[in-house]
Amino acid sequence: MTARHVILAERKLTTYVYTVGKLPTGSA
Repeated sequence: MTARHVILAERKLTTYVYTVGKLPTGSA
């Protein structure tokens, strides 16, 4: 896995966590 793939994966995960974190508790 190249560094670029790692960065993209981390960015995607961060975006997912941020989006879920904005949702009301219990809807996730």
